[in-house]
Amino acid sequence: MKIFTAMKNKKYNDEAVSPVIGVIMMVAVTVILAAVVTAFVFGTYGNIPGVRIVMFTTERISTTQVSVVFDGGADAALIEKLTLTFPDGIFPTTMAGTNGTLSVGQTMIITNIPANSHLIGVGTFVDGSQQVVIDTTI
Repeated sequence: MKIFTAMKNKKYNDEAVSPVIGVIMMVAVTVILAAVVTAFVFGTYGNIPGVRIVMFTTERISTTQVSVVFDGGADAALIEKLTLTFPDGIFPTTMAGTNGTLSVGQTMIITNIPANSHLIGVGTFVDGSQQVVIDTTI
């Protein structure tokens, strides 16, 4: 008889989520909403600059020479110069346009470049903005 009496007096918890978890979830949602509203109010969300689309081809033409060719792209008319840097200790080299912007097909040959050199090319555009357009090992 004692078994049935114990089961009869047992309370069952029909709640799906404990009140503590519910409060934590409400605080998390409030913090996320506050962050989104703050980003819009202070303008950190809408002022992301667009990416320029230009293309360069790099090719090793000998054991010590590298060729860099400007192949164009959607923003080809907007690029003024390309600055090539070799972090391996080789000084920067610049490819500049003759009429203020680079011409499609314009080629530059760089000499004394050891094998497996890391090449980084930063394009400078007519509005003064800069963007990495080459990042390769050659």
